[in-house]
Amino acid sequence: MFLIMPLFIQSYLSTYPEKWPQKFFYVLKWVGTSSLVESIAYRKGYIKFCHGWNAFWSGAIYVFMFTFSRLVMIRPYFTLFLSSIFSIVLMKIFRIPLKRRFFRKNVWESFFGK
Repeated sequence: MFLIMPLFIQSYLSTYPEKWPQKFFYVLKWVGTSSLVESIAYRKGYIKFCHGWNAFWSGAIYVFMFTFSRLVMIRPYFTLFLSSIFSIVLMKIFRIPLKRRFFRKNVWESFFGK
């Protein structure tokens, strides 16, 4: 997924339409395609959902991801503000613990062990 999603974003931005009705359906098409790719990866066992995450949340993330990817080109600081708020809200919803061990010098060991 880490390899596929940046390619999706690049493809998405390269053919972004100019008119409003087309923009809505364009985003909807890409959200659907991304959700389909994720559901295939989920069924194959390449990813798993934990802590209450489900397909609804993935779809919501894709809506924001594609919308923010375009918006950052037009209003970067506003997009940073919205992304920060969205991240904080998600951290609260999914009760992401912020522990001191995540702020050690070696971040790699914090996430993946030695």
